[in-house]
Amino acid sequence: MAFMRGKYYIWEGDDTINNWTKSLPLKIFDALVLMRMAELVTIDKKSFKSALKTALQYQGNFGCDALCKLQKKVTASKMVKLYIKILKKTKLTKSK
Repeated sequence: MAFMRGKYYIWEGDDTINNWTKSLPLKIFDALVLMRMAELVTIDKKSFKSALKTALQYQGNFGCDALCKLQKKVTASKMVKLYIKILKKTKLTKSK
């Protein structure tokens, strides 16, 4: 299943995320993270909780520190609800 096609072709296969480039710009990576988050939240909540548990093992890194601060304030279920609420408030339009 492809997450993105075009200059950055990113797809999921055999439990891995693949791409044709050696590095991704942060803007593209951020978009990929949001797409994967949406999958976990809407399709596979069990995997969301598992991913959260795995991510929290990387404490001491800046990204994980931000996640730990958020996790201390809200449960995994509230994170899902917050994510959905943000999506509903955001007007999603196709870029031209």
